[in-house]
Amino acid sequence: MRPNAAVRLCGRTQAQCSAALGRLSQTLGDNRRTGDEMDIEKLIVFLRDNVAEFVEVTARTMVRPVGRFQLVPSGAAAEANPLARAPTQRELWLNPKLLVFAAISIVLGTTLTDLVPGRSDSPDLLPTVAFVTIWWFIGGSVTHAVCRVLRGAGSYLETVSVYMQVLATLYVVISFLTLIASTAAQVEIVQRGVRLVPILGALLLDEPIYFFFVFQTILGLAYVPLAMKAVHRFGWIRTVTLALLPVLTIWVSVWIFDTIGILPTGWGPA
Repeated sequence: MRPNAAVRLCGRTQAQCSAALGRLSQTLGDNRRTGDEMDIEKLIVFLRDNVAEFVEVTARTMVRPVGRFQLVPSGAAAEANPLARAPTQRELWLNPKLLVFAAISIVLGTTLTDLVPGRSDSPDLLPTVAFVTIWWFIGGSVTHAVCRVLRGAGSYLETVSVYMQVLATLYVVISFLTLIASTAAQVEIVQRGVRLVPILGALLLDEPIYFFFVFQTILGLAYVPLAMKAVHRFGWIRTVTLALLPVLTIWVSVWIFDTIGILPTGWGPA
């Protein structure tokens, strides 16, 4: 991607992220009034207004990880060319609904992981939403660069859009699986089985939240490469090559969690 395109991306990304986070902030209210507890009633209203599309996109993404949020004309392009012709790739931008979908996913995922037994205090919700959203943009950019090296045919915004959609979906699924696994690990018979796992067994029992990274690696190996296969029209050899990178880069997510306490998904292709 050219430098000036990257500058435009950052500017538009900041504006759209601010709009999405603004809606989320108004919905949740001022968390500081109640300490670390969010306003549950306002969260329910926010989810109710978006729940139908959220559930549909989540289910369809898990069944078939392809893009569900079409790129839309940017504001300037729509005003300059109303219904005159189809917009070019340069005139398209991310669908605002994608950022709402991502914000809901992060809120749900964060809420689920906060319930993990033995989890220490997590960061505030809104900084977590902002950080993870930006992190997904970075991961999508890295993924696109790798796909271009592999001679992929998809555009940059197509890559970022599908990447964010898949990662947002997996964020909720991984968080739910982490909660189930960590809760089950409190049972003695399950603990005996977990201890048999070399190296990881003792770590998972001491810090159950690390189940998150186990599920991230497993699901990331499958879903993100398959999504990029559709976007970049890869064959199976390049798809399998892309699937190797999550194993090499999982340590980045672990380092972020150990440093600031935020659970991110993604870097490179997962």
